[in-house]
Amino acid sequence: MKNKNADGPDVGAAEGERFEGKLADDLREASPADIAAFIAASLFEMRKLAVTFQMKFLVYLLEMAYQEAEIQANNGNAKEP
Repeated sequence: MKNKNADGPDVGAAEGERFEGKLADDLREASPADIAAFIAASLFEMRKLAVTFQMKFLVYLLEMAYQEAEIQANNGNAKEP
């Protein structure tokens, strides 16, 4: 994962690949509800940034995505015993 704008060798490529492999392993253990909850939390943070910088339409889109992610997270949790 090299920054195309950076000069010099890509020193962290192997480390980045190991991280991505570990992330993939972790995701296999997560439920869809867990993933939806993570996405909702990420969207909430992005929405706060958009609000701060008065990006009204982006705030709207992020809010809609956040609401859907919350629904998916709650639906997944409701099905578990």
